[in-house]
Amino acid sequence: MVYSMSGGTPYDYTSTYSSGGPTSGTTYLPMLYESTYNYSWNAGTPGATGYTFHGVSTQDSTLVESATSHPSSYGYGSGSVDVNSFTATSHSSLSGHVIDDEPEANSSSGMYGGMYGGSTAYGSSTGGTGQMHRDEQFGYVNDSTGIGSYIAGSADANFHTVEVQTFTVADGHTLNNEITTGTDEDGLAYSQNFNYIRNTAGTGTVTTTHDFHDAGQGLVVTGFSAARTMASAITFQASATLNGQIVPPTTLIVSETFTCSESEPLPDDKPANESVRDLMDVLEKHDKVKDLIASFEKGGGKIERRYGGPTGGGHNSATNEIRIDPRIKDLTTASSVLLYELLRFKNNKDQEDLDKLVTAKNNPVTRDEYARKCEDLSYKYMVEHSKTSKDGKWDPSIDMFGKYLIKGGAYEPSDKYFENLQKSEAGRAHTETFKNRYDKILVS
Repeated sequence: MVYSMSGGTPYDYTSTYSSGGPTSGTTYLPMLYESTYNYSWNAGTPGATGYTFHGVSTQDSTLVESATSHPSSYGYGSGSVDVNSFTATSHSSLSGHVIDDEPEANSSSGMYGGMYGGSTAYGSSTGGTGQMHRDEQFGYVNDSTGIGSYIAGSADANFHTVEVQTFTVADGHTLNNEITTGTDEDGLAYSQNFNYIRNTAGTGTVTTTHDFHDAGQGLVVTGFSAARTMASAITFQASATLNGQIVPPTTLIVSETFTCSESEPLPDDKPANESVRDLMDVLEKHDKVKDLIASFEKGGGKIERRYGGPTGGGHNSATNEIRIDPRIKDLTTASSVLLYELLRFKNNKDQEDLDKLVTAKNNPVTRDEYARKCEDLSYKYMVEHSKTSKDGKWDPSIDMFGKYLIKGGAYEPSDKYFENLQKSEAGRAHTETFKNRYDKILVS
């Protein structure tokens, strides 16, 4: 691993993992993302000896950035800056190599030999030795560049990323002199000596290129291409003697080569203001929502197609700004998210009054009480959203909450909603965000 310290002084670190002789265990290789990640291994039998496992993982990362900037009054908090211009170049790579040899003793218990030549065995295997060999290498490289500016909440920046993934595999399995005795399906006694070899070799390279543009609405893909080249070969050989007679050997070789490339056309992205206007055109079919939008804009409110948070939207009461994630391409879904954020704006005083109770001198709310009351407000907004959706002349799918809240033709009470919410990990995480909000208010 190569890290750049403050002052530009780099230092290197390479980790190597090895073990030999044990019969079972787990080896942890933190940088291997393929099948060798957290690879668990066991020797072929409890008495096996001579087992070896060797793994090496490497990582390196570099970043060079330069920018000119000045303080800005625009943003969600103090300390915001405008970036007049910037350039950035980054490189990162991961690689892993595993070599693993495992002896087997009396390992097959007739699984191979008894089926050879078309006879079904009813017996047991004795003797026989085998060897599992594994030699696998994986690599990943990411090279990215960026250039542009971020000024007053708008942006003009371009990014170019090239990712290359590679692998090389050389695995093998041999089994020698496995002796199987028993009776076949006709009731006749037999004795069979079985030998088996299977080798697998493969290589592959996948190169992916992305181009992005940020106009202040989040990253938008402007170009994509990919090229894949893979080759593999499997060799299988088996031989045996049955009751002292040589069985004709079997040899099978399977080879495959695969090469392809693909690309996608540039998206037909609309300007941010035009995209927002489309959403408002949908919602303004409802007179009350049309009045709500007018009230929001009259008070200096601003609606933008920018990243707004993990739910796809966000309302910042301090700046009176609503954000709708530009990655939500479906017009109905984006309109539904905007409707919810407008209703949060409409009922913002409820949240402000609740926030004041956190630091109230008399009977302040506890952390758990605050989170529960916030969930009650969320429930209130969702019910209002669902009812408004049903009143509007919209596509029925704009009601994104009704299917969760309506039970038996009626909206379930908030207590029941909260009870169901706490049954899922995602629901509990949602409640936890309000507890975190409580902590921030308490120390502000």
